[in-house]
Amino acid sequence: MARFWGKVMGGTLGLAIGGGPLGALIGMAIGHAYDKRVAEIGGDSAWFGTVAGHGARERAREDAKNLAYLTAVTTLGAKLAKIDGRVTHAEIEAFKRAFPVYKTQEKRVAQLFDNARRDALGYEAYAYQLAHYFNAQPSVLEDVLYGLATVAAADGAHLNPSESRFIRTTAYIFGMAPDRLQTVMMRAGALLSTADGSSGRDRANGAAPPVDKTAAACTILGVKTDATAEEIKTTYRTLIRQNHPDKLAASGATPDMLVAATEKMKNINAAYDTLCKIKGIK
Repeated sequence: MARFWGKVMGGTLGLAIGGGPLGALIGMAIGHAYDKRVAEIGGDSAWFGTVAGHGARERAREDAKNLAYLTAVTTLGAKLAKIDGRVTHAEIEAFKRAFPVYKTQEKRVAQLFDNARRDALGYEAYAYQLAHYFNAQPSVLEDVLYGLATVAAADGAHLNPSESRFIRTTAYIFGMAPDRLQTVMMRAGALLSTADGSSGRDRANGAAPPVDKTAAACTILGVKTDATAEEIKTTYRTLIRQNHPDKLAASGATPDMLVAATEKMKNINAAYDTLCKIKGIK
């Protein structure tokens, strides 16, 4: 698998666990990467609008995309390993083989993996955001699913029900057709369980069971699934105040940070709308 991770910036991985999975992380990474590019070239505010400035912004955006990939893939791998209750040495080694990193990044990736494997909850939100950032690169998503399948099969080719549900749900979120999922599983030498709670028809064609939209939305907002309507409203309002592009612009945010903030606002609003519909919040 291609090494996507060489450009990942240090010191930002700690943001991955708190609140929404990737929104704030991406915005801060873009800003950090942009500042770094400017410092390397010696640019100033006038330089910002030049061709060189545009190139620096594009490279900063690519750095942030790589960071998104690193964060989401590591979190998915850790939560998949944890989903049957115990993370084994074989699963950790399988993850390292499936998603190799440079020596300089091993410590940071290990820290992120250890934090993420505390529980298996909320993985859907990371899959959703990976699907969003790489929706135009289905081969990347297929490689991710293949890597996850090898991790799941580390303890045996026959995946247990919880592992199978994880894989099917992730494939569904990635928009992967059932026949393509079966091909990926064959490549990985893994067999999906037929006892994961799916209907007989779903098991036959490899389709995903229904995605837990409540859990995914709650993860994006950073609230518990049993949060009250008032708690959800309060959290939503706080996130809107903190991440509104107008507020960030007034504080001197770069254009790329504003783009990231706008994207995060879309995710926050979509998550809130989902919870309002499901929980009947007025």
